Amino acid sequence: EGIENPPFEVVDDCWSVNDTEGPWYPNEKFGDMKKLATEIKAMGVRPGIWLRPLHNKDTAITSEMRILGGGEKLYLDPTHPDTKAYIRADIERIREWGYELIKHDFSTYDMGIVPNESHNQLSDFIKGNRHFYDRTKTTATIVKNLYKTIQNAVGDAEVIGCNTFGHLVAGIHSAQRVGNDTSGRSFEWTRKQGVNSMMRLPQNETFFNVDPDCAAFTEKVDPNLNLDFLEVCAITGMTTLASVTPGILTDEQISRINKIF
Repeated sequence: EGIENPPFEVVDDCWSVNDTEGPWYPNEKFGDMKKLATEIKAMGVRPGIWLRPLHNKDTAITSEMRILGGGEKLYLDPTHPDTKAYIRADIERIREWGYELIKHDFSTYDMGIVPNESHNQLSDFIKGNRHFYDRTKTTATIVKNLYKTIQNAVGDAEVIGCNTFGHLVAGIHSAQRVGNDTSGRSFEWTRKQGVNSMMRLPQNETFFNVDPDCAAFTEKVDPNLNLDFLEVCAITGMTTLASVTPGILTDEQISRINKIF
């Protein structure tokens, strides 16, 4: 409490009616998202939220608004004018709820630019005769325009790009996830993906604020290793995030997290 730069409390996936897919309205577990944002602010922190803007099951979305060719046609085409308006409305609604940080995810996969075989539905999607509505622009321009659409819609809020292209995010979003997920099951995975993201430090506060993902505190990971990782993030000025399982840390460890923030 009382620090000059209050941290964010970021709501991750599972808040929407379709779990990790749109439409981006809350499920019954979360209820009133504006009320939740107010409750988060009352804790002395700032509300943030996650979404996947291009993966959407909304039946009101026309086929012309989806990327053409292959797959289950769940993916929005960011070059279609109606899609741009739809995404902008999603972001503006979340901002109206009171969220001051928006983390958008998976646009690399959902546009079919980066193959991810763990998502079976993308195999045919990538191999198919896929093309965008607007065939006059390069993929790089299309990606940048999507990021700009999101950034313009948030107003003065912060944006973290995740599974986004860092060199295209630069100069648009304030932060960028630069590695794969860290882990609450194995610190070796956190060392590989999070600690090793420190190699991107030359980009920090030059292209964007570098986000190496969170220190994930669970019963399966040595808390002191996570505390060291979290402290390195803070000392270097990188994005500093902690996901803490309730009730597993000592008062001394919680005090150290407070000092780190």
